[in-house]
Formats: sequence, C-alpha cells, structure tokens
Amino acid sequence: MIKIIVKREGNNITTISASGHALSADHRKDLVCAGVSSIMFGFMNSFDKTDVEIKMTDEPYIEINAINNNNNKTSTLFKALYTSLKTMEQSNKQFINIKEK
Repeated sequence: MIKIIVKREGNNITTISASGHALSADHRKDLVCAGVSSIMFGFMNSFDKTDVEIKMTDEPYIEINAINNNNNKTSTLFKALYTSLKTMEQSNKQFINIKEK
C-alpha cells in the first residue's frame, strides 16, 4: 500500500509525503507505483528550490516540505499535486491511502 500524508496549516498544504509500494503487479510492472512516482517526481521538478525542501531515501519515500508558504506558485503546486494524488487514489483505493493531518 502506498501511504500519502498531507499536512496542512489552515488552508495551506505544508507537506506531502509518499511511502510504500502499491503491490498491484509484479516488480517493474506496477503501474500504480509508476503513476504515483511520476506524479511526485514531476511536481518535485516544478517547485522552486528556495520554496520547498525535498527529502528522499533509498526506501520508497519522498517528502516535499514548504519553506515559504506565502508563495502563490508553491501553494498552487501543492494543490495540484494533492489533486493529482487524490485522483490516483480514487481509481486505486486498494493500493493508495491518503491521510490528512
């Protein structure tokens, strides 16, 4: 199961992290894992490095933290990232779980 944690301060998303494996298919054929990875990496490349901190580990873990939440671009990208992941979850509920804190 891919676990996605979304942290908020008021209406602003401050952190999105994704960890785990979907296990929806054999290794290297798992389209759910590939989809979530593509979404996370695509958005990581879209953020301005001065506005977010990105953490990754050898384990399947990616975390994007807002450093400057006052930036409209950062806020918009977090909302778009959340929407993309939520769409994946709706189609793949048995493999993806999004929790908000």
